[in-house]
Amino acid sequence: MASIHRKPNSPFWHAAFYLPDGRRTQRSTGTANRKKALAIALEYDKAARTGRQGLLTDQKAREAIASIYAIANADLLPTSTVGEYLDRWLKVKTIETKDSTVAEYSKTAERLKKILGPKVNRPMDAVTVNDALRFRDGLADILAPATANKYLKIARVIWNDAGRESMAGDNPFAKVKILDTQGSTRRGFTLDQVKAIYNLASPSWRGMILLGFYCGQRLADLARLTWQNVDLEEEVIRLTTGKTGRPMVIPMARPLVDFLSNLPASDNPMDPIFPDLADLRTQTLSGQFSAIVADAGFGTYDKYHRGQKDGPGRAARRATGNLTFHSLRHTATSQLKNAGVSDVVAREIIGHDSEAISRHYTKIETTTLRNAVNRLPNIAVQGKPK
Repeated sequence: MASIHRKPNSPFWHAAFYLPDGRRTQRSTGTANRKKALAIALEYDKAARTGRQGLLTDQKAREAIASIYAIANADLLPTSTVGEYLDRWLKVKTIETKDSTVAEYSKTAERLKKILGPKVNRPMDAVTVNDALRFRDGLADILAPATANKYLKIARVIWNDAGRESMAGDNPFAKVKILDTQGSTRRGFTLDQVKAIYNLASPSWRGMILLGFYCGQRLADLARLTWQNVDLEEEVIRLTTGKTGRPMVIPMARPLVDFLSNLPASDNPMDPIFPDLADLRTQTLSGQFSAIVADAGFGTYDKYHRGQKDGPGRAARRATGNLTFHSLRHTATSQLKNAGVSDVVAREIIGHDSEAISRHYTKIETTTLRNAVNRLPNIAVQGKPK
């Protein structure tokens, strides 16, 4: 039976009770109120007796803690299931952050719910380090290490916020190491490779490849371009990048101007340039491009991502030698520098930020940029689209 007593130099009552292993112990009740202290001591004793019977599950332990909290604070212990907290957290972030960031947070929440399975209906504290490892390793099977690390870091932020709100204790995701990204850096295409994938691509993907090579922008930004973004008279593309929110005015190289001039333009400037690609998810677009790369002989790609015994399984989707659409961005940068274009001008075209360059004090004329992109080679080789 539990009992309570005072200790010298302590304002709180202490509970004495037997632990599940039979040892007698003492624990502070955290209160100077005798009635509350006795109630807390009885909860300690109840949990210990349940433990001696081998029945102290994590849920019963949380119930005991909640009872003690309610006794001490005359209020219920703040609690939330994983699913409830993720939904509420996303609503807050929708107000606090920009759309592109919220999109990444939403992807993380979706992946967490999928990998945690039934645990999304359990309290936040029910998620363990093993669950965090499953989350990281599951991402590593289907994503590049750097991308998997990004989602892991977002999960850490979510549990940190939950901890500050007293919804969770230790952060299990903070105890999981990020993946090693050495040796996984994306490389650029060679010119012959770019020409080969261009020759195999459908009309829309030919346009995407030209845009990626001559403008150096990201996959999602280019797939969602509308005719409002294209000025064929001035021969420039105007867009705001989704990742950084940076406004860009990019002069078009002659092969790109010729290609876009021959497309059937819509009377509505808000219509997409590539209607068959504009509404696709970035993951789907990336998969289609990887399939083209594989068809050109520069890797393998399993569009169904089926697991295979003793085989690559879902990781096969990444088995294209790290040649992704983003590689065109690297290729464009390398080709500009190989053509003698200065680092400052190359950064302005591609949209890379630099600590040494401030857009507030550096203004590069459009003519200079146009001269730079026109130094790039013509990749629009002849070939019948698929």
